[in-house]
Amino acid sequence: MKFEKREKEYEKKTKTINISNKNIAILILIIFGVCLTFLLSIPHMFQKKEFSFEMKAEVLNFTKSNVTKLGVDVDPNVLNFGRIPITGNVTKMVNIQIRTPYKVLAKIRITGNISRYIVVKNKRFVFEGNVKKKIKVKFIGAKTGNYTGTFYIDFLIPKYSFAQYFLNLADKLNNHI
Repeated sequence: MKFEKREKEYEKKTKTINISNKNIAILILIIFGVCLTFLLSIPHMFQKKEFSFEMKAEVLNFTKSNVTKLGVDVDPNVLNFGRIPITGNVTKMVNIQIRTPYKVLAKIRITGNISRYIVVKNKRFVFEGNVKKKIKVKFIGAKTGNYTGTFYIDFLIPKYSFAQYFLNLADKLNNHI
């Protein structure tokens, strides 16, 4: 008798938490739908901006006869490394600042025949908005010639304060969407 009583109590407890397979499947579909909707909306929480400027350099095999005067190029739209001797190098600083109260993701791309001679330590980084960031750009004159290209900085800027916590995920989604 005691055994039957315990069995009935156990059945009552198990019946209260018994969920059908159909309900579990529906719950999984709802959760999947909510997650998918959230993932698809992440790219819309950000604004993309791209800034670019020209880069150029000339590498010479200097001799006494072809030494020329060196000058300074003050054009803010060109990153000019000037004329340098073979095996020489020049480092320039690029200052960036985005006016936003949120964290920003920046990615650097370099194109053209100058790209394989440019060294930038960190081509992808997150930094605070309204803070100036200095990027060190180094050109290594490994081979004589004229080199040109374009320096791009792509920014991913959150539109909402909570979105800044999804910068890395948004970056990965933007590369595939």
